[in-house]
Amino acid sequence: MSQAIFTAKTGIRAQQARLDIIGNNLANVNTNGFKSVRADFKDALYQTLRRPVFPEADGEGGQAAELGSGAQRLTPLAYGQGSQDGVYSYGDDYRGFQSRLNLENGVGTVLGQTIRRFTVGPMQDTGLPLDVMLTGEGFFTVESPAGDIGYTRDGTFRLSNEADGMYLVNGNGFYVLDEQGERIRLPMTMTETDEDGNVITRSANMSDLSINTDGYMSFGDNAPFAQLGLRDFPHASGLEAVGNSLFRETVASGEPQAIGEDVLVRQGYIEMSTTDLANEMVRMIRTQRAMQLSSRALTTADQMMGIAISTRR
Repeated sequence: MSQAIFTAKTGIRAQQARLDIIGNNLANVNTNGFKSVRADFKDALYQTLRRPVFPEADGEGGQAAELGSGAQRLTPLAYGQGSQDGVYSYGDDYRGFQSRLNLENGVGTVLGQTIRRFTVGPMQDTGLPLDVMLTGEGFFTVESPAGDIGYTRDGTFRLSNEADGMYLVNGNGFYVLDEQGERIRLPMTMTETDEDGNVITRSANMSDLSINTDGYMSFGDNAPFAQLGLRDFPHASGLEAVGNSLFRETVASGEPQAIGEDVLVRQGYIEMSTTDLANEMVRMIRTQRAMQLSSRALTTADQMMGIAISTRR
C-alpha cells in the first residue's frame, strides 16, 4: 500500500507538469512565432520480483527446456528430472512453469520529453515593410548586444538609430544578421531617376523598402544592400528555447545550415502562434481527469493503510 501512495504521487506530479506546459501554450497564444509544446511521458522503473528464465541442465541427466520442441509434459516427473524425449517435465511444485512468467511491478510514470511543434503558424497581414515571415522551415539569425547568436521565427523587426547608422533589430533590440553573419545597416539615402533622366539622391524612406522572396533588401530600384541571414537545422526539436522567442544551437540540433529552396520570405506578414486553443482545452480536460484518477488512487491507498493500522484481533 505504501508503494501505491508513491506511485500515485508520480502520476499527480506528471499531470502537474503537463498542466504547466499547457498553461504556457495558452499564455502564448498571441505570441508571434511561438511554437507550442507537447509533453510525452514514459513509465518509471520496475521492481522485478521474478525474471523469466528457462532451467538449465543440472548435471544429473536433466536437459534444458527448448522452445518450439512440441507439447511439453507438466507431470508426473519431478522438477529437475530428465525425460526420454529431451524435454523438461515439471512436477507438482510448478516452479519450472512459473520460471517462464514475468513478475514485475511498475512504480509510476515520469515526464519523458517535451516536443516542440515547428510547423508554420497562421499568417497575418500587417502591411508593414519591416514585418517578414518564412513560409517554411527556417529561422532568422540575430545577435545580442553581448555577441551571442540566437535564432527566431518572430519577424517583427524595427530600426535602431545609432551613432554609425540605422540598424535592423528585433523587438528585443537584438541585431538582425545578414547572410554573412554581419549586422544589417540600412543606408540613409537612396538614388532615383526623375522624369528628365537625372539621377537624384534623397533620404531613404521606409515605404520604399523592399524585401523579396529570397530575403534581399533594397530601396526602390536601387541595388540590394543586404540579404537576411536565414538558417535551418537538421533537428530543430533539439534547439534550446532561451526566452524572448529565441532559440540557441545545441549538439542535439546540429549545426545551422542553409534553408530549403522552397522556403520564401514574405514582406508585410507575420507568423502567429501555433497554439491550437481547441486542442489545448481538450488536453487540459484530459489532464484534469488523469490527475483526479491519481488522486483517487492516493486516497484509496491511504484509506486501506488506515484500515490495516486500525485492525484489531
